[in-house]
Amino acid sequence: MFSWPSSRRDSIVAVVVAGLGIVGCSTRSPSCDSTRQYGVRLLVTTAVEDTLCDALVTLTDDSYVETLNSGPSEYGNCSYSGAAERSGNYVVKVIYKGVEKTTGPLRVERDECHVKPVTATIVFP
Repeated sequence: MFSWPSSRRDSIVAVVVAGLGIVGCSTRSPSCDSTRQYGVRLLVTTAVEDTLCDALVTLTDDSYVETLNSGPSEYGNCSYSGAAERSGNYVVKVIYKGVEKTTGPLRVERDECHVKPVTATIVFP
C-alpha cells in the first residue's frame, strides 16, 4: 500500500484544510429572514392629524400599478403599504372625498435581503 511521506502528507492536508476555510468564508451570504417588507409605507391624514382609512391610494412605477388597502401597522392605526419586496420609483396618487393629491417619485431600493422602506405622509385639509 502506497503512503505519502509524512512531511508531504501534512502539507497536502494543510493546503486542503486552508482551501476549505477560504471557500467557506467567500461564499457566505448574509443572514436574511423570511419577513415580507413593503417598499412604500404611507400615512394619509387631515391637517389636524386624524388618520384617514378610506382614501383611494395607488402606486405606479412605469407599467406597474398597485391599489393599496389600509390596515394597522407600526406606523399608525391606519396606514397603507405596498410594493412588497419590489424596488422602483413610485408615484403615489391619493384620492379622498374627490380631492386628488400626488407625490413622488419615491425611490425604493433593496439590499441583499429586502427592500428598504420609504415612508411618506399625505395631508388633506
